[in-house]
Amino acid sequence: MLYGIGMQNEMRSIGLIGGITWESTLDYYRVINREVARRLGGVHSARLVMVSLDFDAVRSRTLAGDEAGVLEIFVEAAHALERAGAELLVLCANTAHRRAEALRRASALQLVHIGDAVGAELRRAGVERVGLLGTAATMNEAFLRQHLEGGYDLSVRVPGDAERSALDELIFGEMARGVFSDAARRAVHEAVAALAADGAQGVILGCTELPILMRGEFAACPLYDSTELHALAAVDAAMAPPPGNAQPREPA
Repeated sequence: MLYGIGMQNEMRSIGLIGGITWESTLDYYRVINREVARRLGGVHSARLVMVSLDFDAVRSRTLAGDEAGVLEIFVEAAHALERAGAELLVLCANTAHRRAEALRRASALQLVHIGDAVGAELRRAGVERVGLLGTAATMNEAFLRQHLEGGYDLSVRVPGDAERSALDELIFGEMARGVFSDAARRAVHEAVAALAADGAQGVILGCTELPILMRGEFAACPLYDSTELHALAAVDAAMAPPPGNAQPREPA
């Protein structure tokens, strides 16, 4: 667990549940601190607390169908963040948001939802039809798609069954292990091109490892980095002015 102490009083403490995977959690830490420094200048950095999970414990329980056991891991992490003084809760993974509503009920922390971060950016960009890439759970289940469709009036498209399965295998078989291969990159390019051909105006990189894989790549349509958007939304929430005086975030 990491503790950020001594920050200015007006910034609320951000609580991160990371380690899912630690590769992308590094990007959350980097983006949040970079944005705080950009806004405040000098040598400012973020006031934050982090619980880094053992991803193997999460993954093995998920594969065993022990959703209650997985939720218990996340609830314990959220309570640890509360005890450490966090005021905001950030789940550093898209798939973890299948437990977002349960965590809202189990914790007093204000949840910064990745779907809100991505949905708001897509609406700002004028996107109405968007592709979604991620784990099989993120693409197959309703927890993120429904959030985007119901909350932001978006039409969300996903690849076909075979492509979803192949991408899921690449995420857990390679990227979750720190391997970002050219073969995986080609598979994502092909999926993006197919979604664009199907009418998507952009594609959400809806697994926090995908932005690492696609960093510096040019694709068939705009790519939306869920990690960066979520991290910036966490800074927005931590530094939000009093209600009624909210100001839009300046472009990074």
